[in-house]
Amino acid sequence: KIYGEGDYYKLFLQTDMGIKLKFLEGGVALRTAYIKFDKLKYEVDFPVRSLDGIFMEPALFMRIGGPIFKIQTQVGFSSKLSSRDFLIYDPLILSIGVMLRINAHF
Repeated sequence: KIYGEGDYYKLFLQTDMGIKLKFLEGGVALRTAYIKFDKLKYEVDFPVRSLDGIFMEPALFMRIGGPIFKIQTQVGFSSKLSSRDFLIYDPLILSIGVMLRINAHF
């Protein structure tokens, strides 16, 4: 493996569709993402200093909890749409988190 560092940003457009019950929500998310790495530095010298790519990231999500506090999990897959060179990446998307609604209406 080769260690590298640099700046990056990720812009995305996402839409969700699902169902909502009293304490359970679930559905499908579809995200199109643009990721750009810039000012890259490696342990060894490579000619590429900037990388970018467009990805399609479908995912399934589930939330459990009440109107103010929910635990959320998401599992999905990231697939590169652009033909440009990109870093080696893991296509699996897995996240676990907490949602806290500050201005909840009961």
